[in-house]
This record gives sequence, structure tokens and C-alpha cells, in this order.
Amino acid sequence: MHREYAPAKLEIVGISVDTDRSKWLKAITKDNIEYTQLTDPHGFEAKSAIQFGVEALPASFLFDPNGKLIAINPTEQEIKQQLNHNKK
Repeated sequence: MHREYAPAKLEIVGISVDTDRSKWLKAITKDNIEYTQLTDPHGFEAKSAIQFGVEALPASFLFDPNGKLIAINPTEQEIKQQLNHNKK
């Protein structure tokens, strides 16, 4: 989706809560992840995980262009619908 929708201004940011930096970096390489990757290496006690109520992985959050949270764990279909809505 990142490649397909980058021209539509879709921005994907991954935030890892891995406690092992080397495993996190290997996963980025193995999965060929091209979008921005950040880390908050404190597991489920990470501030980002607590702030967003992350209790299981993966977790995803969809924000509108104004930064308003509009969906938690959206499906690919829901993301595409939102992107198409924003084009209008």
C-alpha cells in the first residue's frame, strides 16, 4: 500500500516496541520495509504503546490529514475508502 498510495499522500510510520534492537533491524530488512520506522524499545510498557492502548501486535491506527484518529486496526479496504474520500 505504501508504494501504491504514496502519491495520494498516504504516510505510513511503523513504531516498534521490540526490546531487542538487532531483531528489530533484521525484521525491517527481512520484510523489505520501505516506510519510516521508529522504535520505542520498552515492550508493552513503552509510552507509545500505553498512550494508544496497544495490547497486541500488530496494531494500526488511521489518522485523517488533520491528525484526528479515525480508525483503530483498519482493514485495507477501510484505508482505501478513506484515501478515495480524501481525493474528492
